[in-house]
Amino acid sequence: MLALLVWALVSLGAYAVEYREVWRDSRAVQGARVPPTVAANDEVAAMSWMREHARPDDLILAPPANAPWFAAVPMHSFASHHLFSLTYQQQRQLADAFYSGLLGCSAAQQLLEAYGIRFVLVPRDSPAVRYTADLAARAVFGSFVLYELGDHGMAPYPGLELARTTAPPQALRDLGIATETVDADAAAANDGASCSRFGAG
Repeated sequence: MLALLVWALVSLGAYAVEYREVWRDSRAVQGARVPPTVAANDEVAAMSWMREHARPDDLILAPPANAPWFAAVPMHSFASHHLFSLTYQQQRQLADAFYSGLLGCSAAQQLLEAYGIRFVLVPRDSPAVRYTADLAARAVFGSFVLYELGDHGMAPYPGLELARTTAPPQALRDLGIATETVDADAAAANDGASCSRFGAG
């Protein structure tokens, strides 16, 4: 009986600590243990702007942490969620490489052109700023800068068979994207180096 009482007291204490942590995390912009339930003002401002200026068939490339929310604009959002794309893993790998600054300049440009990405949202402190150094900002939302890439139209769906059977590197080649990347050491050495004439086409 004593063991049951001790177990109940320990469980109650653990439950109280966990409940407090979940409550605190759920009110934070970046929770440590649970997904946030509030959005940063910069992200809300960017989405509001997109509701006014973007078309439902436009495609945005946003940081992976923000991408799912742009699908609610409504518009297409690159690598936003595995439920929204048959090639989510491929898209997520490309988005991660883009925002880490690990794609070469021509590979980054090919990515944007092949998918028909019209808008690119870049955090000011992201290594991806090197891809947009020569572009004029369309709008600025605190820590985010939004770029518009002319009249890019979203690329047509390549087909279910290609999406299901093609490994990521081959899929990129089939979409016309070279697999040129920059290794982490080279990216660190080129930190701050911009892609000249990037986005010109």
